[in-house]
Amino acid sequence: MKDVQLCREILSFLYDFAGEHGHSRFVPAYCVRDAVDAPHTKTNHNVICLEQEGYLRTIRTLGTTFVAVRIEPPGRELLESEPQMRPMKSERVIRGIASSDLDPEVKDLLCQVAMRLTEQGDNPQGLRALFGELLARTTDADLARALSLLAEAVTC
Repeated sequence: MKDVQLCREILSFLYDFAGEHGHSRFVPAYCVRDAVDAPHTKTNHNVICLEQEGYLRTIRTLGTTFVAVRIEPPGRELLESEPQMRPMKSERVIRGIASSDLDPEVKDLLCQVAMRLTEQGDNPQGLRALFGELLARTTDADLARALSLLAEAVTC
């Protein structure tokens, strides 16, 4: 049985990759496995399920589950037609912030800012207040890392 959340994450990662590198490019299997937050066997199983449904195409060699994968037109259409399918990159960014070694209060503020940055039609006053609080609580040493994590959220 496939994991719907993991399938969304796989499709979203491949969609973003195709947007940056071209739709005909295959992604090495290790990149997909590293990009999602799941055991490799579970990721492999879900990639194969998505391929059987026509959303992905894999390259396989003897003795492997798959060595490379790309998103196919039905997978792109699914992500483009269903708004709830696209928030996966921001969710990965927020998980990355949460797993960082920043101060817990700073991580919480960064997660709030990342969520607001990825929401459509956000109130700029609300963001200004969050940024002000973030800057007040962040040391100089952590500021560059915090801004780097936020930059990922902006590019969602």
